Amino acid sequence: MSVDFFIKIFKDKNISELNEIVHNNNKYVIEARIAALRLMKNRSYESINSINIKEELDSLENILNIQLNNKLRTKTEIAEKLRNIKVNKTLKISLPTKNELQIKNPRIFFK
Repeated sequence: MSVDFFIKIFKDKNISELNEIVHNNNKYVIEARIAALRLMKNRSYESINSINIKEELDSLENILNIQLNNKLRTKTEIAEKLRNIKVNKTLKISLPTKNELQIKNPRIFFK
Protein backbone atom coordinates (compact mmCIF):
# COMPACT_ATOMS: atom_id res chain seq x y z
CA MET A 1 0.00 0.00 0.00
CA SER A 2 1.13 3.51 -0.63
CA VAL A 3 2.24 6.15 1.84
CA ASP A 4 -0.70 8.35 0.77
CA PHE A 5 -3.12 5.56 1.75
CA PHE A 6 -1.69 5.49 5.27
CA ILE A 7 -1.65 9.29 5.53
CA LYS A 8 -5.42 9.29 4.94
CA ILE A 9 -5.90 6.60 7.61
CA PHE A 10 -3.61 8.24 10.18
CA LYS A 11 -4.60 11.91 9.67
CA ASP A 12 -6.82 11.95 12.80
CA LYS A 13 -4.34 10.18 15.09
CA ASN A 14 -2.66 12.14 17.85
CA ILE A 15 1.10 12.53 18.25
CA SER A 16 1.49 9.68 20.73
CA GLU A 17 -0.35 7.27 18.40
CA LEU A 18 1.82 8.39 15.47
CA ASN A 19 4.92 8.00 17.61
CA GLU A 20 3.83 4.41 18.45
CA ILE A 21 3.51 3.65 14.72
CA VAL A 22 6.92 5.11 13.94
CA HIS A 23 8.72 3.10 16.60
CA ASN A 24 6.95 -0.24 16.11
CA ASN A 25 8.66 -1.61 13.01
CA ASN A 26 7.53 -5.17 13.77
CA LYS A 27 3.86 -4.24 13.61
CA TYR A 28 3.77 -1.62 10.84
CA VAL A 29 5.05 -1.67 7.26
CA ILE A 30 7.57 0.93 6.17
CA GLU A 31 4.96 2.92 4.23
CA ALA A 32 2.85 3.30 7.40
CA ARG A 33 5.87 4.45 9.39
CA ILE A 34 6.79 7.00 6.70
CA ALA A 35 3.20 8.30 6.69
CA ALA A 36 3.25 8.72 10.48
CA LEU A 37 6.57 10.56 10.31
CA ARG A 38 5.33 12.88 7.55
CA LEU A 39 2.23 13.72 9.59
CA MET A 40 4.38 14.44 12.65
CA LYS A 41 6.67 16.63 10.56
CA ASN A 42 3.73 18.50 8.97
CA ARG A 43 2.26 19.19 12.41
CA SER A 44 5.57 20.79 13.40
CA TYR A 45 5.93 18.37 16.26
CA GLU A 46 8.40 20.05 18.60
CA SER A 47 10.34 17.91 20.99
CA ILE A 48 13.78 16.60 21.67
CA ASN A 49 13.10 14.13 18.88
CA SER A 50 12.08 16.70 16.23
CA ILE A 51 15.54 16.57 14.63
CA ASN A 52 15.34 12.79 14.66
CA ILE A 53 12.02 12.91 12.79
CA LYS A 54 13.69 14.35 9.69
CA GLU A 55 16.60 11.92 9.93
CA GLU A 56 14.29 8.94 10.48
CA LEU A 57 12.03 10.04 7.62
CA ASP A 58 14.99 10.38 5.25
CA SER A 59 16.30 6.97 6.32
CA LEU A 60 12.96 5.19 5.84
CA GLU A 61 12.35 6.86 2.49
CA ASN A 62 15.79 5.71 1.31
CA ILE A 63 15.04 2.15 2.40
CA LEU A 64 11.67 2.26 0.62
CA ASN A 65 13.31 3.54 -2.58
CA ILE A 66 15.87 0.74 -2.47
CA GLN A 67 13.08 -1.84 -1.99
CA LEU A 68 11.10 -0.40 -4.91
CA ASN A 69 14.17 -0.36 -7.15
CA ASN A 70 14.91 -3.99 -6.29
CA LYS A 71 11.33 -5.00 -7.13
CA LEU A 72 11.53 -3.13 -10.43
CA ARG A 73 14.86 -4.74 -11.27
CA THR A 74 13.44 -8.19 -10.49
CA LYS A 75 10.39 -7.56 -12.69
CA THR A 76 12.62 -6.31 -15.51
CA GLU A 77 14.87 -9.37 -15.25
CA ILE A 78 11.87 -11.72 -15.35
CA ALA A 79 10.38 -9.89 -18.34
CA GLU A 80 13.69 -10.15 -20.20
CA LYS A 81 13.92 -13.89 -19.50
CA LEU A 82 10.34 -14.37 -20.69
CA ARG A 83 11.12 -12.63 -23.98
CA ASN A 84 14.00 -15.03 -24.60
CA ILE A 85 12.20 -18.35 -24.12
CA LYS A 86 12.85 -20.60 -27.08
CA VAL A 87 9.95 -22.40 -28.77
CA ASN A 88 9.04 -25.67 -27.02
CA LYS A 89 11.39 -24.90 -24.13
CA THR A 90 10.59 -24.49 -20.46
CA LEU A 91 11.96 -21.67 -18.36
CA LYS A 92 12.29 -21.91 -14.57
CA ILE A 93 12.85 -18.73 -12.60
CA SER A 94 13.51 -18.64 -8.86
CA LEU A 95 11.65 -15.71 -7.33
CA PRO A 96 12.77 -13.65 -4.31
CA THR A 97 9.85 -15.16 -2.38
CA LYS A 98 11.54 -18.58 -2.73
CA ASN A 99 8.79 -19.67 -5.15
CA GLU A 100 9.56 -20.88 -8.64
CA LEU A 101 7.95 -19.60 -11.83
CA GLN A 102 7.84 -22.23 -14.57
CA ILE A 103 6.76 -21.30 -18.10
CA LYS A 104 6.71 -23.30 -21.30
CA ASN A 105 6.72 -21.57 -24.65
CA PRO A 106 4.64 -23.73 -27.00
CA ARG A 107 4.99 -23.62 -30.74
CA ILE A 108 2.39 -21.16 -31.98
CA PHE A 109 1.16 -21.12 -35.54
CA PHE A 110 -0.27 -17.97 -37.01
CA LYS A 111 -2.76 -18.03 -39.88
